Amino acid sequence: MIRWLVYFFCLLYFSAPYSFATGHGDRCIVARFRAEVVQAPASEREMVATEWLKNMGDKCSIAKLVEIGSNRANWMGVADGPVIAAEIDGLIEIKVATSGTSEVSDDEDFLDEDEDFLDDEDFSDEDEYLEDNFED
Repeated sequence: MIRWLVYFFCLLYFSAPYSFATGHGDRCIVARFRAEVVQAPASEREMVATEWLKNMGDKCSIAKLVEIGSNRANWMGVADGPVIAAEIDGLIEIKVATSGTSEVSDDEDFLDEDEDFLDDEDFSDEDEYLEDNFED
């Protein structure tokens, strides 16, 4: 009898929807945003997108919010507008402010301030060529 109960609960556990079985129903999955927005009628897309962002946006990483923002026009169609853009931008700003780090690297090797890479000497040959070949 106990063996049948174990089989029954295992069957119930593994046949449950993904979000119930794993406890990850509150994760930010960009495909869910896309599916909900694309399947909604055009007149309801802005409302669906706004509601999804209010419910799930704080669970999204900056990269996922940027992905949603980048594909917004394709997925929203005629319903795309400044309200959705502002909602996504606001979520990104909050994430950046609360993360304590910027995703933009402040790597000092990227630009050595002692080096003047726009030195006039680098362009002197080009200037002479232009003067010689394109005189008025």
